[in-house]
Amino acid sequence: MSLRVIQWATGAVGSAQLRGIIDRPDLELAGVFVYSPQKAGVDAGELVGRPPTGVRATTDKNEILATDADLVLHAASKAGGNDTNLDDIVALLASGKNVITTTTTTCPAGRPRSASASPPPAGRAIPGSSPPGSIPG
Repeated sequence: MSLRVIQWATGAVGSAQLRGIIDRPDLELAGVFVYSPQKAGVDAGELVGRPPTGVRATTDKNEILATDADLVLHAASKAGGNDTNLDDIVALLASGKNVITTTTTTCPAGRPRSASASPPPAGRAIPGSSPPGSIPG
């Protein structure tokens, strides 16, 4: 039985993760979230120089939340998703998915933690590694 995985974001880190998912026979690509409208609708394999997978990238977060998957590899950049990373991760967890994130900051100083008012998430969050000198969120 393979692990169903969603790739969240396809920048430098996310693209490497996506290639890894596609290349591993024990993983099944369940979905791909992208921020760029130009990438929406493109086959995941085409995004990273691999053969077609039959999985098309989407900019629709609700579509990703509704997708049956065991794990989300969350690779949103701090610059592009900083205002929504925490809320996105909480929503993914609440949908029953486990999350591994490479994002080092998910709640900027001065921003209220909207997640604190949410019910406990169903999935588990597993923070990724952080660059030297950074403080994991």
